[in-house]
Amino acid sequence: MEKKLPWYKTVAFKLMCILLLTLLMEITFFLKLYDNFQRDTISSVRETTFSRDQQIFENFYSKIEEAEFYAQDLYNEPALYLLSDMWEYYDVLERSEKIVDIQNRMQWYRFMEWFISDMEVYLLRNSLTIHYSYWAEMNEEDQQAIDAYFENPETLTVDHGNVRIYIGNFSQGTGRDQVRAICRMTISGYKFQELLQQLSNDDMAQAAILIDGEVLMENVRDEETLRQMLEYYREGKEEERGGTFQVTGKNGEYFCSYIGDYGHRIDVLTCRSYNAVFQDIKESFYLVPLILTVNLAVFLLFLLYVRRYIRRPVQVLCSAFDKIKDGDEAVTVEASTRDEFAHLYTGFNEMSKRLSQNIRENYLAQIDLQREQLKQLQAQINPHFLYNTLLFIKIRIKRGDNEGAEHMAGLLSDYFRFMNRNRRDVIPLEEELACICTYMSIQGARFANRFQFRVEPCPEEMKKLPVPRLLLQPLVENAVKYGVERIEENGEISLYFERDKEKFSVIIEESGIEINQAEIDEMNLRVQSPPEEAEITSTININRRIKLFYGENYCLRYEKTEKGAIRTIAELNGGKTYEQMESSGS
Repeated sequence: MEKKLPWYKTVAFKLMCILLLTLLMEITFFLKLYDNFQRDTISSVRETTFSRDQQIFENFYSKIEEAEFYAQDLYNEPALYLLSDMWEYYDVLERSEKIVDIQNRMQWYRFMEWFISDMEVYLLRNSLTIHYSYWAEMNEEDQQAIDAYFENPETLTVDHGNVRIYIGNFSQGTGRDQVRAICRMTISGYKFQELLQQLSNDDMAQAAILIDGEVLMENVRDEETLRQMLEYYREGKEEERGGTFQVTGKNGEYFCSYIGDYGHRIDVLTCRSYNAVFQDIKESFYLVPLILTVNLAVFLLFLLYVRRYIRRPVQVLCSAFDKIKDGDEAVTVEASTRDEFAHLYTGFNEMSKRLSQNIRENYLAQIDLQREQLKQLQAQINPHFLYNTLLFIKIRIKRGDNEGAEHMAGLLSDYFRFMNRNRRDVIPLEEELACICTYMSIQGARFANRFQFRVEPCPEEMKKLPVPRLLLQPLVENAVKYGVERIEENGEISLYFERDKEKFSVIIEESGIEINQAEIDEMNLRVQSPPEEAEITSTININRRIKLFYGENYCLRYEKTEKGAIRTIAELNGGKTYEQMESSGS
């Protein structure tokens, strides 16, 4: 009678205690972290990133304001007014001197060339353009740009990625003949590209730069996110100078910010993925390494426990089962603990003992059965076949065909030498095929005008396959008895071989007689599932011997050929050769 263990000694109780302790510690730590993270992180990250983006933009825009200040100071120089108003009163030399004087005052631009890529001053009444290194007549492109400037003085012009700013004095009106001079500055697109890179250099941000509400350049990877950012910006948010908002893109949630100048000529939109930002922030939490250390220590202790109280006993059982699988019949294990595994070990030892006894008894019974079946098969073959062959020899002698009678007697001698002297229960396939060829030579002589026997050469890899003796001979005997004996001529019996994965098949095909599928199905059913009280025929006996010798996956079966004849297939196992069976003692 099984002795029940106290509940506190069971492996399940020990595992439950460790798991509950581990879960309790993890839940406590992570709830605290999650609460702090939810309360403080989002707001602090938004404020920090918005301040950073705003500082970057203001540093950039301060350069534009500085350049505008110098340009306005230059514009207010009296020399520009005098030159514009009194152009025709000066001779060429005086004009050149005053232009040189103006160009000298434009030298500040040389100190900002790293930011301002180009600068020109237009004298509108005289259609003159002045650069710090040359002066010439205004071309048609310049005139068109000036006309567009008068239509909307606050608009910035974008030309091949470069942004142009125009500065003029409208105190005397906005007509070309009233405004005497306009200063044009060009900011290179490379400077805006640098601004975009500065906004994105924290490996989290993506940004877009807008000129008068239109995208100049951007590096937002999600088109849906960019579309929502622009929609939010254009729905009235440009009334303020900056702010933060949230959008949902294809890759998750983003928190965004927008910053711009007071006229909203230049605006910057940035976005950061929650996942990217929070991942970066989590790595800085000082509690995370502590939690990981504690979890690792608990996990190592748990592994040591599992190794000692669970893994080792399971390994012992697995090793014992492997030995049984490899053929070791007497396997026992010893228990070193007083838990469920001790009960398993005791049960395993009893099972191993009974299994060994059953295997031995079953093995001896199968050997006896095979021998009895072989004797029964020999008893069925010998009298009938011997009588018919001796009668054939007698007829040959009466007819004076001594040579034919001698040849037949030799074949009969070889056949019965194999039947009576070969006492092995298992032989190589090539010996079984030799017996079949001898048998069919005898039958071919008897029924010379009725059929032909064709045999395909046995493949090398099949010659040494082990087969129970006289496994295949009854199949060709049935082919003769129930096939060609019923026809007068043009019969044929073919023997050939096929291979499918681990199965080697010996196929005997009869032609000259016709059979339907219903008859084939009935024959397969009779062989595979014979009634309990049915007569044990040679085919039923062969199917049982195949399954007994090779396993349940192998059998004897019938098929109908395309021409309506019958094909008999005996499936053999190619796992071992006859020599391997002999050396292993199988």
